Amino acid sequence: MPAVTAWNGRFLAVGGSGNSGSIQYAAMGDGLAAGYAVLSTDNGHKGNEQTFAIGHPEKVIDFGHRAQAVTAVSGKALTKAFYEESAKKSYWLGCSQGGGKGMMQSQRYPDNFDGIVAGSPVFDWVGSQFAASWVAVKGMRDPAAFVPKAKLPVVRKAAMAACDGKDGLADGVIQRPERCEFNPAVLACAPGTDSNACLTPGQVASMQRYYSPVTRPDGRQIYAAYPPGSEGGSAWLGSTSPLGNWAGFWPHVVYENPAYSIVASLNVDSDVDYNFAKAKLAAHYDAVNTDLTAFNARQGKLMIWHGYDDFAVSAYHTRDYVDQVTSRHGTGTNNFMRAFFAPNVGHCGGSDGPQLDQMALLASMVEWVEKGVAPASVTATRRVGNVVERTMPVCAYPLVAKYRGTGDSKDAASFTCSAP
Repeated sequence: MPAVTAWNGRFLAVGGSGNSGSIQYAAMGDGLAAGYAVLSTDNGHKGNEQTFAIGHPEKVIDFGHRAQAVTAVSGKALTKAFYEESAKKSYWLGCSQGGGKGMMQSQRYPDNFDGIVAGSPVFDWVGSQFAASWVAVKGMRDPAAFVPKAKLPVVRKAAMAACDGKDGLADGVIQRPERCEFNPAVLACAPGTDSNACLTPGQVASMQRYYSPVTRPDGRQIYAAYPPGSEGGSAWLGSTSPLGNWAGFWPHVVYENPAYSIVASLNVDSDVDYNFAKAKLAAHYDAVNTDLTAFNARQGKLMIWHGYDDFAVSAYHTRDYVDQVTSRHGTGTNNFMRAFFAPNVGHCGGSDGPQLDQMALLASMVEWVEKGVAPASVTATRRVGNVVERTMPVCAYPLVAKYRGTGDSKDAASFTCSAP
C-alpha cells in the first residue's frame, strides 16, 4: 500500500500467469508506483507445477476462482482499514491465466470489480489445454508429422506474404488474418526432397491442422483455429515432448496420475478425454458464460485485449466469445465490454508488432469507469531500443485501423478506426 499522501484512492488486484502459485511482485510494483493499493494472490498453492491438484479438490476450486474472489474481498477490507476509508473504485489487471481469471470475476463475482482488464485470456481453460495437445501430439507420435522449429520462420514468412496486405496496407503486420486463406501447401517440398525451406507432406498436414478449428468427430467445434502469423513463435510446434500448462494439466489435474503419458495415452482424434476433463473441471476452471447481465447492471466494465500472434491461446477463440456476448446482449454490449485485437502481438506481448502497454490500458479503463469515456482505440508502440519506430491504433472490435492514404504509415495519426 502506498503512503496515505500517495494513494490514488483505488484498489487494484493483479493476476498471475501459467499455473502461478506465487505473488506477482513486479506487477504489484507497477500498480504501487501508480498510486494503487495493490493485491496479488498465490491462487491457493505454491509453485508453478500442477501437482497441487492431486487429491485436493479444494485447491482446484481455489485456483479456478475462489482464491481471486476471497482475496479481493479481504484486500478491499484491509485497504479500508489502513486508509480509514473505502477505495472509490476497484480494478483487476491480468494477462494469460490472469486475463482468464478477470473474465471469471465478471461472470461469477460481478460485484468484486468496477473495471477488469483481461489480456490474452485463458478463459476456456479446458479447451485451450486440449487445443495445444491437439496441435502438438500428432508430431510427437509420428516423425513424418513433426515440424522442426527450424522450418517455422519460412512458414511465418509465407503467411506474412499471403496475409499482410489483406487490410489494405502492406506494412509488415497482419491486421485481418481472417481474410487470409493461407495454405501451407504452397511450401510443399519437391517430391523426394526435404530442407528447412519447404514442408514435407506430413508437415503440410500438421500445419493445416494448426490453422484449422479443433473439432469433435462429428465436426462440431471445440476450440478455434490459430491465426496465420502465430505459428512462428509456437512452443508446441517443433517440441518433442509436452511442455507448458498442458504438460501438467492432463496427468495432474485431469487424471491425477503423475505417470500418465500424454503422448502415449491422450486421444486427440476424438473428444473422449476432452469430455472427461470438461465434465470434471469446467464448473471451476472455465469462464465461458456469455451472460454478463449482473456485471452490466452494477455498471462494471470489461476490456479484453489479445494479440493475433498468440500461439498459446487463440485470439480467434477470444473473438468468438466476444461475438457471442454481443449476440446475447445486443447493441448495448459496447456500454460494458470492449475488445482489442492487436496485429503481430504474441501471448501477453512480444512478437514483432507494435505493443500494448498494460498500465496504459488500465489508465484507459479508469477513464471509462470514472468519467464514462469509453476507449474507441488504444495505441500500440513498436520500439527499437529506446527509439519509437512505429505507433498504430488498435481499434475497438469490430472496427479496424485503416490507413488514411496520406501521411506516415508508421504514425498512428495516419489511421482511422473504420468498419471492416
